[in-house]
Amino acid sequence: MRGMRPREAPEHVPAMPESSNTPESSVCSNEDWARYTVDSPREILSLLRTIQQQSLLLDVSFAGGGALTTLLAVDAARSLAVFDAMQDAAANQRLRAAEKIGFSTSIGGVHISFAAAAAEQVIFQQRPAFKIAMPKELIRLQRRDDFRILMPVANPAYCVIPPAPGLNRQPLRATIIDLSCGGVALAEHDAPLNMRIGDVMPDCELLLHEVGPVGVTLKVCNSAQFSLLNGTQKTRLGCRFVDPPASLHAVLQRYILHMERERLQR
Repeated sequence: MRGMRPREAPEHVPAMPESSNTPESSVCSNEDWARYTVDSPREILSLLRTIQQQSLLLDVSFAGGGALTTLLAVDAARSLAVFDAMQDAAANQRLRAAEKIGFSTSIGGVHISFAAAAAEQVIFQQRPAFKIAMPKELIRLQRRDDFRILMPVANPAYCVIPPAPGLNRQPLRATIIDLSCGGVALAEHDAPLNMRIGDVMPDCELLLHEVGPVGVTLKVCNSAQFSLLNGTQKTRLGCRFVDPPASLHAVLQRYILHMERERLQR
């Protein structure tokens, strides 16, 4: 590939685990990330070389831009990796100025993500390129892995739950605590969540940032109480998606990948 090209949203991200019992302020819990973190230099080198040798598309994202590129070289002796530059000079300038850069790709259905603190523009085999330090760690997520993403409190997402048939009330809006390709954890927002375990809630909408409303049917699998810092008691519901279409899985995969990129760039 000669130069990076504009990104098309990849659809390779794994599923996630059952919801946690309490809301968190971080995007993902440290214990979850530890399960999927690869920090062995030999294994990192092997994965990067596989990406290079198979000429896999590498999704690179940074402040003010993003593109698809390829790894051109992996230099173990100097602990460097080289990837193709973009054809747009302004985009290359933004990349040079970026303080955090996220990379992601897929090897045989296994999602790989890593980050770099900076990229230096170089000439590699008579073509513009960028070099980065070899990552100290990367995230490897198997498609079969059960993985959840915890939603940031500062910018919450919501689930709108319509009233059950025969109930004369407005739809409820619940805060999404965490989300997976298999289900969602909800917390009270503007009204109590009085649903019982086993209740099925059709025609719900997940209001996800940069995605828009996503229609789902939810089944309540567990219910618990938790306390806010001010002592207020709230209800938390753990729900699974009922008969989700394949399109829902693809949408959630893309959304989770977006959230993961944001986490890597922090």
